[in-house]
Amino acid sequence: MTIGAFDAFEANGQLFIAVPADYETAQELQQCQAMGDFLRSYGEEGVASIVKTVKGEDTALVDGQSIFLFHCPLAQYTSARTMNPGEKLALFHQKGLYYPQQQSSPYFGQWKYFWEKRLDQLENWYQYILQQPYKTPIDEEFLLTFPYYMGLTENAIQYVVDTQFDAPEWARPTICHRRFTNKAWPQLFNRHHEPLDIKLPTEWIIDHPVRDVAEWMREQCFIEGGEGEIEKFVRAYESVMPISKQAWRLLYARLLFPLHYFEAMEGYYQKRFDDRYIIQVLNNEARNQQFLYRLFEKFPLAYDETLFPMVDWLR
Repeated sequence: MTIGAFDAFEANGQLFIAVPADYETAQELQQCQAMGDFLRSYGEEGVASIVKTVKGEDTALVDGQSIFLFHCPLAQYTSARTMNPGEKLALFHQKGLYYPQQQSSPYFGQWKYFWEKRLDQLENWYQYILQQPYKTPIDEEFLLTFPYYMGLTENAIQYVVDTQFDAPEWARPTICHRRFTNKAWPQLFNRHHEPLDIKLPTEWIIDHPVRDVAEWMREQCFIEGGEGEIEKFVRAYESVMPISKQAWRLLYARLLFPLHYFEAMEGYYQKRFDDRYIIQVLNNEARNQQFLYRLFEKFPLAYDETLFPMVDWLR
């Protein structure tokens, strides 16, 4: 069967999911397992556990693909099944705050450096394409749009720098996701026909909790009717874990960083995306721009003009 984006199967009444194993997750597997054990000990439901091979190894080759195999609990769900995703995420983060190995994270407090490196790489590619005698239509679109997205990135970096300067002691990190979207927790139904969110430890890192909130919002802003869902999600999240005004600055910075554009252009030049996908991303930018400009009309209590100025050129 298929669960979310993964192949799965049932054996002896137990459910298993095959998750592709890349180098990065393989290197961090020990910490992922520790985070999974920790959350299960705190009562987090749906946390999958890794199954080793008969030789005691973490990965196996299946049709030439290195995979992890995870056992998925089919326990009966509790009241969490009726919760808004924002509330479920906040409860997840709340438990993760107590994870004891937070200081070893390469992500927490490092957004500026990741974004600067990514911007430098794409800017170098921009200069390379600029010098080519022949340019495809997507090359031309890239040359036309990159300065705008570079401006967004520089604004995002400045917000992070200012926040770290004004509040050098950030909020505590927690267990987060590399990318939290509606598909981050593949859902299935147990034998009682109750929905169960499956949480895969290979998707987890240690970072600031607003990382997950921002990435969920980013996905929704490109979906018709998504703004209404964002309001529900954020209010449900804040009913458990209120977001401070300093944290809103970081959240806004993360939304300003045009991750969708970087992924689209990098993917195109790595032959993973076609022309139509790039045009679709670029055509959707007006929606993203309006969302960024009008965000605090939806959450006026989160905005403090003395803490951070709005990006007026997005108007």
